[in-house]
Amino acid sequence: MKFISLVDTKNQNVITIDEDSLILRIKINEQVKETRLKPYMASVLYEMFSKHPIPLPYEQITEILRQHHLIVSDLMRMHRRLSEIRLFIAQFHPNLDDIILNTRGVGYSLPLRFKNLHQIEPKENIKFKNQEINKAIEALHGLILDAIDMTSKSKIIYSPLGYIMNREPVKQIIVEKISIFNECEQIILKEIRTHEAEFISLRIAYLLVKLKTFIGLARISEYPISEAQWLDWFKQEVWLFFDQLKNLIRSVENL
Repeated sequence: MKFISLVDTKNQNVITIDEDSLILRIKINEQVKETRLKPYMASVLYEMFSKHPIPLPYEQITEILRQHHLIVSDLMRMHRRLSEIRLFIAQFHPNLDDIILNTRGVGYSLPLRFKNLHQIEPKENIKFKNQEINKAIEALHGLILDAIDMTSKSKIIYSPLGYIMNREPVKQIIVEKISIFNECEQIILKEIRTHEAEFISLRIAYLLVKLKTFIGLARISEYPISEAQWLDWFKQEVWLFFDQLKNLIRSVENL
């Protein structure tokens, strides 16, 4: 299984390369768009993603292109193929028009603002002045760990809404977890002490709703993927939302 997801730290967009399926996917504000790649494009992009932030050397790119039976007799032909990839991606989505950079004389790389989601860990060191919020956040952290554990033991099934986790074996446990989550949510929304119509209050409420779907194992995928890939994406997304929630709460305390 050869897929890698990167997050653009400038706007939180997530871009995924799946070499096995020849798919490039971008997720913007929960909206997913994907395109099918030519085999050589998928191979080059996967290697660039996997080496990031280190540039992919010209020599390695040339070797990849030759493995796909392309004629690459000199650097000019290699650069031409990379220009084709860059143009294809820009036409796929304008937000990605600068994703491929040429480090002259070295190789091609991605902007440093992209971070590998597979390597992102939750920022457990964020503490809050309000002890009630601290307790609620610690409880949410535990609920997320429990959800990840349940997800790793579940099977993917198809429903009219898409591909979901089979919740039946742990349905009663989920009921209990959601009850705990609701208590944490009420504490956080009460203790941030901002009007519910304020922008930051709405964003915090939004992130809490997103986290609730993960804790309740209600994540939906439109695409058929393996349990391993589901769990990987689940962990990537839930920790990202959790960190965003903590950062927003911290910003309220600093007002």
